[in-house]
Amino acid sequence: VDAFAYDSSYLDEEFPRFASFGHSTWEEAERLRKAAGAGHVFGIHHMPFRDDAALDAISAQIEKDMAHCTVTRDGMQIRL
Repeated sequence: VDAFAYDSSYLDEEFPRFASFGHSTWEEAERLRKAAGAGHVFGIHHMPFRDDAALDAISAQIEKDMAHCTVTRDGMQIRL
């Protein structure tokens, strides 16, 4: 698997409050990427309560901690 898109609505620390909502976390996306031997994971389906500044902060943290993960944005095009 070169890459996959994954529902990354929450951070692990937020997940217990939303566990019954049927969405997942950034950290789980990275765990699955590693387990699958995938080259990259693209996080999709962000929570509506996050504004652009919050997504920017998450994106900066993701790029620092999980180099093979990308926060997707509306209109983003990915060339495979």
